[in-house]
Amino acid sequence: VKNSWQEALADGRLSKGEIQILQRERSSLEAELESMKQKLVESLGEFETREAKLKKDAKEIIDDLEARLAKAESERSAMAGELEAVKEYHTAADAALTSRAEEIDLQCASLKQQLRAANSRIAD
Repeated sequence: VKNSWQEALADGRLSKGEIQILQRERSSLEAELESMKQKLVESLGEFETREAKLKKDAKEIIDDLEARLAKAESERSAMAGELEAVKEYHTAADAALTSRAEEIDLQCASLKQQLRAANSRIAD
Protein backbone atom coordinates (compact mmCIF):
# COMPACT_ATOMS: atom_id res chain seq x y z
CA VAL A 1 0.00 0.00 0.00
CA LYS A 2 2.84 2.35 0.86
CA ASN A 3 4.38 1.88 -2.59
CA SER A 4 1.10 2.61 -4.33
CA TRP A 5 0.79 5.88 -2.36
CA GLN A 6 4.31 6.81 -3.28
CA GLU A 7 3.52 6.04 -6.90
CA ALA A 8 0.32 8.14 -6.70
CA LEU A 9 2.34 11.00 -5.17
CA ALA A 10 5.07 10.66 -7.81
CA ASP A 11 2.48 10.49 -10.63
CA GLY A 12 0.72 13.54 -9.25
CA ARG A 13 -2.57 11.69 -8.83
CA LEU A 14 -2.56 12.52 -5.11
CA SER A 15 -0.97 15.31 -3.15
CA LYS A 16 1.01 14.72 0.04
CA GLY A 17 -1.87 16.23 2.07
CA GLU A 18 -4.39 13.89 0.43
CA ILE A 19 -2.20 10.91 1.17
CA GLN A 20 -1.89 11.99 4.82
CA ILE A 21 -5.70 12.33 5.03
CA LEU A 22 -6.10 8.87 3.51
CA GLN A 23 -3.50 7.46 5.92
CA ARG A 24 -5.34 8.99 8.92
CA GLU A 25 -8.66 7.64 7.62
CA ARG A 26 -7.08 4.24 7.12
CA SER A 27 -5.62 4.29 10.65
CA SER A 28 -8.98 5.39 12.03
CA LEU A 29 -10.80 2.64 10.12
CA GLU A 30 -8.25 0.06 11.27
CA ALA A 31 -8.74 1.19 14.88
CA GLU A 32 -12.51 1.04 14.45
CA LEU A 33 -12.22 -2.41 12.91
CA GLU A 34 -10.04 -3.58 15.80
CA SER A 35 -12.57 -2.16 18.28
CA MET A 36 -15.39 -3.98 16.47
CA LYS A 37 -13.37 -7.20 16.52
CA GLN A 38 -12.84 -6.81 20.28
CA LYS A 39 -16.55 -6.16 20.86
CA LEU A 40 -17.40 -9.18 18.73
CA VAL A 41 -15.01 -11.36 20.74
CA GLU A 42 -16.54 -10.07 23.99
CA SER A 43 -20.07 -10.63 22.68
CA LEU A 44 -19.14 -14.11 21.56
CA GLY A 45 -17.71 -14.83 25.02
CA GLU A 46 -20.90 -13.56 26.67
CA PHE A 47 -23.00 -15.61 24.26
CA GLU A 48 -20.98 -18.75 24.99
CA THR A 49 -21.32 -18.14 28.73
CA ARG A 50 -25.09 -17.66 28.43
CA GLU A 51 -25.36 -20.69 26.15
CA ALA A 52 -23.44 -22.85 28.64
CA LYS A 53 -25.67 -21.62 31.49
CA LEU A 54 -28.82 -22.29 29.46
CA LYS A 55 -27.58 -25.78 28.60
CA LYS A 56 -26.79 -26.43 32.26
CA ASP A 57 -30.21 -25.11 33.33
CA ALA A 58 -31.94 -27.18 30.64
CA LYS A 59 -30.07 -30.31 31.78
CA GLU A 60 -31.07 -29.66 35.40
CA ILE A 61 -34.70 -29.17 34.37
CA ILE A 62 -34.65 -32.35 32.27
CA ASP A 63 -33.01 -34.31 35.10
CA ASP A 64 -35.61 -32.99 37.55
CA LEU A 65 -38.48 -33.86 35.22
CA GLU A 66 -37.06 -37.34 34.62
CA ALA A 67 -36.74 -37.89 38.38
CA ARG A 68 -40.30 -36.65 38.94
CA LEU A 69 -41.56 -38.87 36.13
CA ALA A 70 -39.78 -41.91 37.60
CA LYS A 71 -41.27 -41.14 41.01
CA ALA A 72 -44.75 -40.70 39.52
CA GLU A 73 -44.42 -43.97 37.59
CA SER A 74 -43.29 -45.73 40.77
CA GLU A 75 -46.23 -44.27 42.71
CA ARG A 76 -48.61 -45.24 39.90
CA SER A 77 -47.26 -48.77 39.94
CA ALA A 78 -47.64 -48.96 43.73
CA MET A 79 -51.20 -47.61 43.49
CA ALA A 80 -52.01 -50.14 40.78
CA GLY A 81 -50.77 -52.86 43.13
CA GLU A 82 -52.86 -51.46 45.97
CA LEU A 83 -55.89 -51.23 43.69
CA GLU A 84 -55.45 -54.85 42.66
CA ALA A 85 -55.23 -55.87 46.34
CA VAL A 86 -58.40 -53.89 47.11
CA LYS A 87 -60.19 -55.52 44.17
CA GLU A 88 -59.13 -58.96 45.40
CA TYR A 89 -60.28 -58.09 48.93
CA HIS A 90 -63.65 -56.87 47.64
CA THR A 91 -64.05 -59.98 45.50
CA ALA A 92 -63.29 -62.18 48.51
CA ALA A 93 -65.57 -60.11 50.75
CA ASP A 94 -68.36 -60.24 48.16
CA ALA A 95 -67.98 -64.02 47.91
CA ALA A 96 -68.04 -64.34 51.72
CA LEU A 97 -71.10 -62.10 52.00
CA THR A 98 -72.87 -64.00 49.22
CA SER A 99 -72.10 -67.29 50.95
CA ARG A 100 -73.28 -65.92 54.31
CA ALA A 101 -76.47 -64.57 52.70
CA GLU A 102 -77.16 -68.00 51.21
CA GLU A 103 -76.64 -69.57 54.65
CA ILE A 104 -79.04 -67.05 56.19
CA ASP A 105 -81.59 -67.72 53.41
CA LEU A 106 -81.37 -71.45 54.17
CA GLN A 107 -81.74 -70.79 57.90
CA CYS A 108 -84.73 -68.55 57.24
CA ALA A 109 -86.32 -71.22 55.03
CA SER A 110 -85.70 -73.81 57.74
CA LEU A 111 -87.14 -71.53 60.42
CA LYS A 112 -90.20 -70.83 58.25
CA GLN A 113 -90.69 -74.56 57.78
CA GLN A 114 -90.34 -75.13 61.53
CA LEU A 115 -92.77 -72.29 62.20
CA ARG A 116 -95.36 -73.78 59.81
CA ALA A 117 -94.90 -77.16 61.44
CA ALA A 118 -95.35 -75.64 64.91
CA ASN A 119 -98.41 -73.69 63.75
CA SER A 120 -99.83 -76.89 62.25
CA ARG A 121 -99.39 -78.79 65.53
CA ILE A 122 -100.96 -75.91 67.45
CA ALA A 123 -103.90 -75.87 65.11
CA ASP A 124 -104.41 -79.64 65.56
